[in-house]
Amino acid sequence: MSPSGLQINKPVAVAIFGVIVTVSVVYYYSDTFGLTKTKNLAEPSTKTSRKNMEEKNIVVNVNGEDLKIFTRQVKPDKEPIFDILLLHGQAFSSQNWMDIGTLDMLKKTGYRAVAVDLPGYGKSSKTEIKEKGEFIKDLIKTLEMNAPVIISPSMSGSFALPYIFNGEASSVLKRARAYIPVAPVGTSEFKEKYPQSQIPTLIVRGENDLSLGTLSENNLKTIPRSEVHVIQDAGHACYINKPDEFHNLISIFLKSVQS
Repeated sequence: MSPSGLQINKPVAVAIFGVIVTVSVVYYYSDTFGLTKTKNLAEPSTKTSRKNMEEKNIVVNVNGEDLKIFTRQVKPDKEPIFDILLLHGQAFSSQNWMDIGTLDMLKKTGYRAVAVDLPGYGKSSKTEIKEKGEFIKDLIKTLEMNAPVIISPSMSGSFALPYIFNGEASSVLKRARAYIPVAPVGTSEFKEKYPQSQIPTLIVRGENDLSLGTLSENNLKTIPRSEVHVIQDAGHACYINKPDEFHNLISIFLKSVQS
């Protein structure tokens, strides 16, 4: 019997102590590494984006077929510097550009930016597109964009590359003001077009993406007005791994495109 009059069961006491230590350790590491809700850096960006963002479906007519395409659009308070079209990878959607704060950043720095769910993904029509370059052409026309900068990660290269590089090299800048590929697929298909193209290009890949990342980099760096940036300690979706670094890179690049 203890002095307080309570009998202490040794195994129970050890179990209780273990629970207390476990909870303390979990809380410590959750708070330290930003895993608790109060440390979720994506939350403020998401809330701000929804407040200042237009979410809607548009209809894009491709070869006589009307496709419902879900879009998220932001505009600055003054006249936009120019337009930016954000595509996405196979495992992602337009929501990622909202969650990591890219749409907010582009709005605040003066650009009109539209992120889309590509056909078959997210909230858009579940339709497989064969002429993907033509789809991007019709999408840009529907959105009333004028030679936008195209940000194109991974799978979306199969949409962006044929739109930009199918056709005469001299007309590339009429289709897109600049190109920001992030380890896109399909770069081998247009290798003969790159050396003749004068489109400003920011090639981005994660340091740990040694397959598609390095392949696409090696192909695209033959574009005369290209520059390569490797984001350290990042994988294939490096813009999600290191959003602040990615935003800094594209912000500097976009300013150079203005001049």
